[in-house]
Amino acid sequence: MNMLEHFDLHLLARATGSRADEWRADGVSWELHEGPETNKPAAWLILRKGNADGQLTLWTSGEVELDWGSSPADTHCEHREVLDPDDLDRCVDLLAARVRECVG
Repeated sequence: MNMLEHFDLHLLARATGSRADEWRADGVSWELHEGPETNKPAAWLILRKGNADGQLTLWTSGEVELDWGSSPADTHCEHREVLDPDDLDRCVDLLAARVRECVG
């Protein structure tokens, strides 16, 4: 897979907004952050439910890092590349599912 020259970080806000009602109803809280302008800008989404949390970090290169777990001893990490908004949507949904699975 070839990474994009510049993936629009604002698409993460769109993906978050389209799921806000569902997450709220399911007891999932979230925070959306945008990092400073650097040579590799990023935005990240943090999800929390009960004792579990997860983070999706998206870089303008199209790289995505998913981190989730319910304790420091139970953390998981997965690296992906996104090529379009549908790929990003799948990553956001995957992170939400992983966080829900970790709730103890």
